[in-house]
Amino acid sequence: MSKPTGVPPNRDDIVAILKAHRDLGPEYDQHLAEQIIDLVRRAPAEVPEKPTRRGGFRHLGGIFALSIPLMAIAGHEAHTAGVLGVVALDVVAMVLAIVYG
Repeated sequence: MSKPTGVPPNRDDIVAILKAHRDLGPEYDQHLAEQIIDLVRRAPAEVPEKPTRRGGFRHLGGIFALSIPLMAIAGHEAHTAGVLGVVALDVVAMVLAIVYG
């Protein structure tokens, strides 16, 4: 069982150690403890953190895609006021994405 340093142990490594210990008996407890310590030492000291979210901007594409037909309908029905209303809603969506993103 010789993996390079920095490679975290996986489930198969631990199961193999436990099966061998079960087969060998309690007189090998010291060896089992040494193997477990070796696994802990071999594990990387710091696991890089994965970003939990990409930010609120990932939804803006969908919002803007929906605002195009909405802007067409609003421009047809309410003319300039309708278009400005849709633009105002887009600005609100961008601000909320920045604040809560």
